[in-house]
Amino acid sequence: MQVYKLKSVILVSIFAILFAPLVIAAPNKTAVEPNSDSNDLTLTIIYDNNPYEKNLETRWGFSCYVKGAEKTILFDVGGESSVLLANMRKLGIDPKMVDIIVLSHVHYDHIGGLSDFLKVNPEVTVLLPKSLPRSVKDIVKRAGAKLVEIHKTIKICKDVYSTGELGGFIKEQSLIIKTSNGLVVITGCAHPGIVNIVKKAKEMLTQLGTEYMPPADPDVILSAMENVFGGSFVPVFTPPEKLLSVQMNMHGNEFPYGSEFGAVLAVVNKSSEVLIVSDN
Repeated sequence: MQVYKLKSVILVSIFAILFAPLVIAAPNKTAVEPNSDSNDLTLTIIYDNNPYEKNLETRWGFSCYVKGAEKTILFDVGGESSVLLANMRKLGIDPKMVDIIVLSHVHYDHIGGLSDFLKVNPEVTVLLPKSLPRSVKDIVKRAGAKLVEIHKTIKICKDVYSTGELGGFIKEQSLIIKTSNGLVVITGCAHPGIVNIVKKAKEMLTQLGTEYMPPADPDVILSAMENVFGGSFVPVFTPPEKLLSVQMNMHGNEFPYGSEFGAVLAVVNKSSEVLIVSDN
C-alpha cells in the first residue's frame, strides 16, 4: 500500500526508468504539446497483498489510484469492495473524486470490488477489455455508469493511453502515462508477458511524438548522484553485466493465473571473484 510521488530526479516506476528520458521530439515530426508534469503525478497503491502501512488491510489483488493527470483514474478495483473502500477512506481518498475506472483483465481479484464501488460513485466511466463477460458489463450498466469497451489502443485523456487488449487466452490492457520524464506503464497481472507490454509501449512512442532511448549509462547515474548527495553516499559500483551473464529459457509465452511453467536459468561468471548461486 505505497504512495509513489514521481519526482524529476528520481523515478520510482521501473518502467519510467526504462523509458526515461523520452522528451526528445521524433525526427521529421511536428512538435507536440508539453507532457504532463511528473512532479504532479501521484500513484497510490490502495489494494494489494503486500503489508506497508499497518492500518491498511491487505488482500490478494490490485488497485492503483492515479492522481495528477487530466482525469483521476482508478486502475483495477481489487477483489473485495469492503477492503477497497475501507483503505480509500483511511488514505483520505474520496471515491467520488474518481473520474475513470480502468479494469485490466477478467480475474476476480482485479474486478471484484466494482459493484459496490459503483454504488458509491455511479458517475464514473468504466473502461474494460471488450473480451470481459457480459455479467461484468451488466454491473456497469445497472449502476448507470458509462461503459467503454476497449479492444485497440486508445487515448483515455491528455497523456494517458490504454494499450488495448493484449494476449491470447487471457486478454489484458495496461495503462500508459506520458510524463515530462518519460512513460509510466501500469499493469495488472501482465498475463500477456511484461516484455510484450513494454514492446507495445515502445511501438506507441512514435505515435506519441517521442522516440525510444535506452537506459542511462551507470557512470552517468553515479555522477548525478555524487553531485546531489556527495561522493560519500555513492558506493563503488560495477555494472552487473561485467560480473555475470544470465539467460533464461522459458517454455511457452503465456502463463494463465495460478499455472506452473518450466524454465532453465543459465548463469555465467565473468569476474575473477568466486560466484555463489543459492536458492536463498
